[in-house]
Amino acid sequence: MDMLTTSIWMIALILTIGWYIAQINIGKLITLQSFVVLQFFLLPILIQFPYATLPGNIVTIGEAGYQLTLRGFNAAFLITIWGMIWFSLPFIIRLRIKGVWQIADLTVDTFCTAASLKILLFLLIICLVAVYALFMADPGASFYTGGLRGATIMHHSLNPLLMVVVAFVPIIAALSLYRSVLNKPRSVYAMIFLIASIVGLLTGTRTTALLGLFMVIVAFIMARSHAGGYRHPWYTLLKLTIPSLLFLIAIFSIAGLRDGKSLAESINDVFGDGINSLYFHIFFGNTFSDLRDFSRILGGWNGKYLYGETLLSGVLSFLPHAILPEKIEWTWGAVTSPMAGIHAPNFPGLRPTIFGEWYLNFGLPGVAFEAFMLGAFVRSLDGYLKHAALAMQSYSSPAQWNSYIFKTLTTIILVELSINFCLSAGAIQVYLIVGLMIALRLLRRDRKGQQSFFPDRKTSMHGQ
Repeated sequence: MDMLTTSIWMIALILTIGWYIAQINIGKLITLQSFVVLQFFLLPILIQFPYATLPGNIVTIGEAGYQLTLRGFNAAFLITIWGMIWFSLPFIIRLRIKGVWQIADLTVDTFCTAASLKILLFLLIICLVAVYALFMADPGASFYTGGLRGATIMHHSLNPLLMVVVAFVPIIAALSLYRSVLNKPRSVYAMIFLIASIVGLLTGTRTTALLGLFMVIVAFIMARSHAGGYRHPWYTLLKLTIPSLLFLIAIFSIAGLRDGKSLAESINDVFGDGINSLYFHIFFGNTFSDLRDFSRILGGWNGKYLYGETLLSGVLSFLPHAILPEKIEWTWGAVTSPMAGIHAPNFPGLRPTIFGEWYLNFGLPGVAFEAFMLGAFVRSLDGYLKHAALAMQSYSSPAQWNSYIFKTLTTIILVELSINFCLSAGAIQVYLIVGLMIALRLLRRDRKGQQSFFPDRKTSMHGQ
C-alpha cells in the first residue's frame, strides 16, 4: 500500500468512526444507514485494511493468492472508497425514491401473512423436501464435508434446490423467531425457528444458518434506536459486547464443523492458542475477507471490462441450464475465479465487496450508479422507519410497538435483498422471494374484518 492510500484510509476511518460515535451519543446504536455502513464498509473494509496485506494471509490463501492480493490492493480499496462516497450522497442531499415507502408497506403486509403458522410450516416443508432431494441426489453430501453447498459445487444442476433453501430459510427463521418472542404459541414458533436453523446449517453456509437470528436481534435494537433512542447508549453497547462475541464464536465454530472437525475441535480451533487464535480468525480468516478477495481478483484481472456479462447471468438465473447451457460460463465464479488463481470446477467465486462486480463490468461509472441507487434505496427506507416511529409515538400501545418492530425487521430483509442487485450470485434469491410474495398476495383471502397478529395495528403506515 502506498502513502496516498494509507492517508485516505486514515481519513475515512476517522470520519466513519466519528460519525458512528455521534450516532451513539444521541442514543442511536443502529439505524438502517449505520447497519449498512457497519456490515459492508467499516468491518470488512476499514477495520480489515491494515491486515489484508500482511503475510498472515498466506496461511489462508497461499503464496500465489497473497501476491495477487498485494498487486490489486490499492485499486480495490480506492474503488470501494469511491463507491461509499456515492452511497453517502443520497443521505447528504436527502434524496428519496418515489414508491419505496409503498413497496415497504406492501412487503410488511405480505410478510404479515407469511408469518402465520400455516404459511411458515408450509415454507419449512418446502425447504425440508428440497434438502431431502439434495441428499438423495448426492448421498455422499454431508455437513462435515462442506454441506449441501459442497454438493452443488460438484453437481451444478442441483443448485436451484439449494437456492430455494438459501432464500427461504433466513426469512422463515426471522419471522418465526420474531413471533416466538411476541406471539403465542411461542413454543411452536420457537420449534420452527430451531428446525429452520438446523436446515440452514445443513447447507454448509453460515449466512443461511444465522442470518434470521441476526436480523431479528438487529431489528429490536434498530427499532429502539429510531423510536426515541437509548437513554444510556454506551452502557447498552457494553452489554451487547458478550452476545456479539458469542455470535462471532458461532460463526467461526460453524466453519470448523463444516470442514469436518468436531464441535470441541472447532471451539478449540478458535481458542486453542488463546486470543491469538481468535485474532487470526477475525483478521486472516474468510469471514471479513471482502477487501482481500477483491484485491486478489484485481491482481489477476487483465483490465478488460465484462460489460454486464456476469450481471446478465444473474438476470437470467431463473432459466434452467438445459435451456441456456452457456449461462454457466458467464457466472461470477466461472469468470473471476481464474483471475484469482482458483481453478476448481464450479467454484462459486470470491466476495468482491458490494462494488467489485459492478466495477469489473462497467468500471467507475458502474460503481457510481450502483452505489448511488443503493444509497437512495436505503435512505428511502430509513425515512420510512423514521416516519413510522413518529406516527407510533402519537399512537402508542404494545401492539403498535410490535408492529413497528415488524416494520423494522421487514426493512432489514429488504436491504439484505437489495444487496443481491450488487452481486449477481444472489439474483435467483430475489426471484424466489418476489415470487413467494406474489403467490401470497394471490392466494390470500380478503383480510377485512380479520384480526392480524397486531390486534390494533393500522393497515398502512400512511393511515396512522
